[in-house]
Parts: sequence; C-alpha cells; structure tokens
Amino acid sequence: MRFCRRCGNATGLLSVTEEPTRPLQSEAEAGASGGMTGAYPSPGVYPAPVPPVHRRRRIWPWFLGGFLALSLGAAAAVGLFLTGMRDHFPTSIQVSDEGTRITTSKGDQIIIPSDTETAGDMRTVRSETFPLNEGDELVMKNLLGGISISTWNESRGEIKLIRHGIDIGDKSSVNIKVSRSGSKVEISAEWPERAPPQADYELRIPRGVLASSIETIARPIQISGVEGPVSAKSVGGDIRIEAAAGGVTAKTMSGDVLVMVDRLDRRAPIELRSASGDVQLRVKKDFNADVDLKSVSGEIAIDPSLGLATTRKAAVREARGRVGAGGSPVSVETISGNIKVSTEAATDRRR
Repeated sequence: MRFCRRCGNATGLLSVTEEPTRPLQSEAEAGASGGMTGAYPSPGVYPAPVPPVHRRRRIWPWFLGGFLALSLGAAAAVGLFLTGMRDHFPTSIQVSDEGTRITTSKGDQIIIPSDTETAGDMRTVRSETFPLNEGDELVMKNLLGGISISTWNESRGEIKLIRHGIDIGDKSSVNIKVSRSGSKVEISAEWPERAPPQADYELRIPRGVLASSIETIARPIQISGVEGPVSAKSVGGDIRIEAAAGGVTAKTMSGDVLVMVDRLDRRAPIELRSASGDVQLRVKKDFNADVDLKSVSGEIAIDPSLGLATTRKAAVREARGRVGAGGSPVSVETISGNIKVSTEAATDRRR
C-alpha cells in the first residue's frame, strides 16, 4: 500500500517490485543483530562523572615580594654604612699638567704630581718620638697610605713614615706634627708641596693608649696589643686587630675585617662592619657576650662550642644569642661577604 507523504492517506497498492513497509527494530533486537542503537541512552544509564579541574596557586607573587623586601633591606643597610663613611669620600678629582688633586667631602686635599720619580723599593723617610702616656687618646688619619700600630713598654710614642718607591729629595722638609688637647693626641705629617702624602705610618705606643680614631681611605689598618678601646675605619682597605683587650669598632667599605680578642670587659662592645668583604672574629673559649650576627648575601660559620644557631630569612642569614654568661654586646654585619666566629687562640699581646 502507498501513502501520501503530506496527508498520510492511502493512495494505492504497492507494485510487485516495491518493498513493503517495515517497522523499526527495538533496541534489544538491534543490539542482538549488531545493528544500530538508539541515539539516546536508556533510562537509568548515565555517563561517567568528569573530575573537577584544580587550579594551581600562583607562587610567583610571593617570590617577587620577598625579593623586593630583601632589596630594600640591603639598600637601607648600604645607605646607613655610607652615611657613617661620608666624610672620607672623594668629592672632586682635578687633573692638570702639575698632577692630580683629590678633594674629600671633609675638605682634605691630596696632590699627586705627574712628574714623580721612582727610586727603589720601600724606604724610611722620617722617624720621630713624641710624649705619649697610658690613658691618652690617639687620633690618626692617612689618606693615601696604611697605618700599622704595635705596642711597647716605653712611656712615649714612635712614628715612622715609610715611602714606597718615590724620591722626595730633601727628607728634612717632611714634618711630623703632633698636637695635644688635654688627653687627645693627634698625629699628622706635613709634606713638601711637590710630594704627595703617599706613605704608610708605623707607630709604637704604650699598651694603655686608647686608639680612639684610626682612619685610612685606600690602604689597610693593622693594630696589635692595644689594651684600651680601638676604633678603626677604612673606605677601601682591610682591617686587622690582634690581641684586643677592650672594646673594638672596625668598619670598612670594601675590605676584610679580622679581630682577635684576648679578653673583653663586660661593658666593652664589639662592632664589626664590612659592606663588601668577609668578617672574622676569634675569641677565647671562656668568651662571654651577647652576640648578634647578620650576613645579607653570605654564609655564617660559628664554632659549635659557642652554642649559637644560624637562621635564614630569604637570602639573609642571622645568628643571635648569649655566649657564656653574656654581658658585652657583639655586633657583626656584612652585606656581601661571609662571617666566621671561632675560638682559636688569639695572638699573644706581649709579642
């Protein structure tokens, strides 16, 4: 039978060549015969659940915040250090046919002639003794040379000016100036107009003299055997203090610091600073102090017998605590360098 596609009415019988109409198979019959299945799942059949997607937490903002905090802390530490050393920086350098004139921020001037002749190696230019008693305060500054101080059993001081390979002609024109104001003794050298003050100072002083202000710019400082407080500062040189028996202050911008302590008064502080260098502190095994160590971008090594533990915050390493019975404040800090505290035997101050 034929049917109309629009109205569904019968239109006539099928011819012999036409296939009769057949009903669609059920799902069970289609599955058994391998035929088609329904387009939709049977009731009660559901797809497998899709697991939720977990978002990873972003940790880079924490690293960025820590880096910025560390950078600000380092900048603040450098700023404080530069503030303490601001009087020693060159403010102007003038080059002419006569030579090079350097002016520091404190007003000191150094003239380096361009026609300076070299003549041999190290030599002693001038040696002189002067009155100096225990309890006096020694003040020295050497702009373009080093300072070395040792002790002896005399009630006077001795200074030697050591030149390095420069002939200044008449040595008698070099004048060592010793000025006294109460217990304060200040030492300086007056050079000929054509001779720059490029020389090392070597001193021998009584043990009880207070080395209250020893300063250089580009050369090292070495002090040994002084029983009173010591204060040493350098812009670009190393500082070495041996057989210390009082308070110690040692600060340098670009150099290493080494301090060996024989004994320490409970009220005498130790303050060691270096912006770009290592700092070492050697003490006796019966050392008593309240210690504060900090390295912005270096390591801290401490003798285990001192009982101090090192902590780390980002790149900054710190160690704080009481050693022995405590008492003397000890502060050691470096921005770009390592810190080492050991109990090796300090140098004999009688040597």
